[in-house]
Amino acid sequence: VKGLRKGSTQAIRMTVPTEEAVRDYPAYCESYLPRTVMGLHCSSWCNGGMEGERICGLWPGSAAHADVVRREPRWEDSSYPHCNEQGNRLVYFGNGWS
Repeated sequence: VKGLRKGSTQAIRMTVPTEEAVRDYPAYCESYLPRTVMGLHCSSWCNGGMEGERICGLWPGSAAHADVVRREPRWEDSSYPHCNEQGNRLVYFGNGWS
């Protein structure tokens, strides 16, 4: 919800994750998932049906953990191209007389 509100009020065209965030997320997943039942050597949809292959498509934690993480987005891990003609990130301030 915070991301949608930020995007709509600040004329943000898209959210682009930083290279560091893109690199760090799989590293976090790969350190977490092997410690779970998903790390057992079996075949399933999450590892392409191949025993011992990389696990993908899963949140690295519980549903409660996902809710906690989503509550406070890390805005600093993204850049935000704007969709206004001026390209000014502060155009959403308006005319100053609201």
